[in-house]
Amino acid sequence: MNASVLKTVTGALCVTASSAFASGGWFYEPPLPLSEYHERIPAKTSQNLIDEMRPRPADAATPEAVEKELRAIGDSLAAKP
Repeated sequence: MNASVLKTVTGALCVTASSAFASGGWFYEPPLPLSEYHERIPAKTSQNLIDEMRPRPADAATPEAVEKELRAIGDSLAAKP
């Protein structure tokens, strides 16, 4: 065989092999970003976990107690002339 034919055949084999190994990858769907993964802990939401990390103080007012105090203030203001 001629040296130029051998170089051509070797080059063609290298190009074919490299294209066969280098193909693919651009048509796969990428994984979702982390912001798309919602609650991963069963039975607990992120708000439940935050509440557990920062519990309310023992003497914290409940919404009912706050409403009762506000109504008392409103009633006392309405009674004044």
